[in-house]
Amino acid sequence: MADTGWLNAGTIETIAIDSKPDWEYPIRAQTQNDFDSYSEISTGDYTDYLRATNFSVDIPAGATIDGIEVRYDKWRAGGGFGEEIRDNHIYLVKSGSVIGGCTDKADTSTNWPTSDTDTYTNYGAAADLWNCNLTESDVEDSTFGVELSAQCVGGFLTAASRVDHVQIKVYYTEAGPEDVYSGKGIGRGINRGVMR
Repeated sequence: MADTGWLNAGTIETIAIDSKPDWEYPIRAQTQNDFDSYSEISTGDYTDYLRATNFSVDIPAGATIDGIEVRYDKWRAGGGFGEEIRDNHIYLVKSGSVIGGCTDKADTSTNWPTSDTDTYTNYGAAADLWNCNLTESDVEDSTFGVELSAQCVGGFLTAASRVDHVQIKVYYTEAGPEDVYSGKGIGRGINRGVMR
């Protein structure tokens, strides 16, 4: 099994959910530089989606997708009266919407860190497809990515959800040599070693 390494998003934007609070400066989540995208939310409320796409995934032709891993450098600011920030939803997306049937990876019971220590929270794994049927063309499409919504729980005022960085990694298995002659994988369409 191989992987793409950690990839940065080329596009990060806020996607509306029922007129909920936007993410300010979403593009800041492209790199880990302590300049955060943020959304301030009241207790019991949740944010719009912070959608990251256009990861420039490039894998060998005909490869099988084995897993998707996503990581966020995220934390909570404010919340001095018991307010906490937690995940609300984390979905894989393609073509402008959530990929149907895929697992919501949100951890709705764990509070976000209360300071930015430049550490990541990971979702998914090398052999975890999030219950999605993903192909090479799916993950290489510029619209493939991930989106996150945060929620505020506890207390009675507001807290700020902050995301410093989001990345994605795609795990895959390359097509075998036998696929060369069947029109799949590396060298598809090329009859290597055939004497004419």
